[in-house]
Amino acid sequence: MEKFCTDLGIGDMIRIEKKGTIDLDIVESNPIIFRGRLYLVEYIRQRGEDGSPSRSYHGNRFGKPYCRFRAWDDLQQFSAPFGVGYCFASAFAENDRIVVTVTERWGGSGFYLLESDDMEHWSEPRPIFADPAKRCYNSSLFKADGRYVNALEIGSTADCLDNAVFFAESKDLVSWRMIPGASGRLAPPELCWQDGWYFGLALRGDYTQGFHTDIFRSRDLRTWEASPLGPVLTFGDEDRRIHPRAALTPEQRRTIAEAVNINNSDIGLCEYAGKLCVSYSWGDQSGHEFLALGEAAATLKEFCFNYFPDMR
Repeated sequence: MEKFCTDLGIGDMIRIEKKGTIDLDIVESNPIIFRGRLYLVEYIRQRGEDGSPSRSYHGNRFGKPYCRFRAWDDLQQFSAPFGVGYCFASAFAENDRIVVTVTERWGGSGFYLLESDDMEHWSEPRPIFADPAKRCYNSSLFKADGRYVNALEIGSTADCLDNAVFFAESKDLVSWRMIPGASGRLAPPELCWQDGWYFGLALRGDYTQGFHTDIFRSRDLRTWEASPLGPVLTFGDEDRRIHPRAALTPEQRRTIAEAVNINNSDIGLCEYAGKLCVSYSWGDQSGHEFLALGEAAATLKEFCFNYFPDMR
C-alpha cells in the first residue's frame, strides 16, 4: 500500500483551512471541474413548495426549488437555473459532461439524473431509484473501479438524522442496480474511491454536543471504519468569517455574526490546481444554515489517507 505523510504527528495532520462564508440559506452543494473551471452546484430551497423544514433561499424568485452552478473564482457568476422543482442537487463531471443527481421533492420517493454538456440545456430526468415507502435526500456520485457508484441517502421517516446510505451502480449512467448488502450510516454522504478504498464523509453528533463531519473507509461498501484521529470538520467561530469575494448585505453580515452555530456538515470535495477545494454548511442544524468554503494543501488521496494511521 502506498503511504503518505510518514513523518507527521497528529498535530501536523493535513487540515481544512476555512476560507469564509459566501451565502445564507444554502446547504447542499459540491464543487466540480467542468471544462477546466471550478464550479459549485447549489440546491436552492423554497419552503413549502419542496417540503423542506428549512427556510427558503433569500434570492429564490421562482417560488419553487431549483438548482444552479456558481463559479468558484467569481462567486457572483451563476449558470441559468435548471431542475426547477427538484431538490438535493449533487453534481459529477466527466469528459465535458455534467451529471446531477436530484430528488423530485424534499424527502421524495425517488432519485433522478439530469445531464448537460453546456450548463444550459438539460436532459429529461432519468430514474435511478424509486420506492413510495421511502424518503430520499442527499446523494454522491463517483467513479470506482471502472463503473459509476451513487451513494443514496434513504430514510423511512422525516428524521434525516436517522437515515442510512445505500449504493447503486451503473456502467453507463442509464441502467442502475442497487448493490446488495452495501450500506452505511454515512448521511449526508460525500464519497470517493482511492486505490481500492472507499472513503465516506458524514455527519456525526447531536443537538446537545453539536454536529461535526467524520471520515470513514471501507473495502466493500459494507463494513465501515471511522478514523481514530477525530473530525475532518468541526464548528467554531472561524465559520463566521466572511469570504473576501462574498457579496453580502450589512443585514446578512449581522445575521451571520449573531447566528447559532453547532454544526459543520454537508461537505463537498474536489481536487483542483494542486489543492483540495471544500464546500460545507454551518449553523443550527434546524433551518438556519450558511454556505462556506475551505481548502486543504493536499490531493484528495493524500487527504483521505492522512486520517488513517496505517495509511500515512
